[in-house]
Amino acid sequence: NHEGYVIWHAQSGAPRSGPLFDVFRYSYWTYEQLGADVSVLKAMPKQVSKNHSEAGEFRVVHASMKGERRGIYPGTDEDALLELIAPPPAVLAVGHTHRPLIRRVEDALVVNAGSVGLPFDGDQRAAYAQIVYKGGSWSAEIIRLSYDVAQAERDFYATGFLRDAGPLSRLILLELQLSLSQFHCWVNRYMDSVLEGEISVDEAVEEYLGNPITQLCW
Repeated sequence: NHEGYVIWHAQSGAPRSGPLFDVFRYSYWTYEQLGADVSVLKAMPKQVSKNHSEAGEFRVVHASMKGERRGIYPGTDEDALLELIAPPPAVLAVGHTHRPLIRRVEDALVVNAGSVGLPFDGDQRAAYAQIVYKGGSWSAEIIRLSYDVAQAERDFYATGFLRDAGPLSRLILLELQLSLSQFHCWVNRYMDSVLEGEISVDEAVEEYLGNPITQLCW
């Protein structure tokens, strides 16, 4: 998650140069915008739970109960889903994947709210989840709202993000334009080669952007 990378920049020994720094320069840009003060981010809870005797437990985590990097996807099979939500609450609300979903497994309602700013399901509209307890049961709906995507794209330039946040800021802009994941596809293809010095971050981004097939990534 982006907040985790921002906090990482505040750690002693976090790189300020080299290929690893170049990869995560986009989150270092955020770190600088915060004046290098990550105290608010570090104070945020990893999990929020509310219990009600009738409605059961409503639990919120970033990705799943298996960690902040283990996401729940529309194609996650039922056995894997049960593992990712254990111990199952009445409702588990998650994000991380930027792909909205509503699933019921056994007695649990699993809701991925998607993303307000960078949805990855091919739909540019902002996504959020409305979860309601009524008549003795939980239900959910994914709400989609249109917004000024063109203005959001202009903000990449106006804020200096595209200029100062490193080569991968171009992939994040492409994520906005296509509403499809790009960063993690790039990481899976190029990260090892970049860290081994076989290709620079700039060269890897140029190569990736020059291949339209790679960009159709889920």
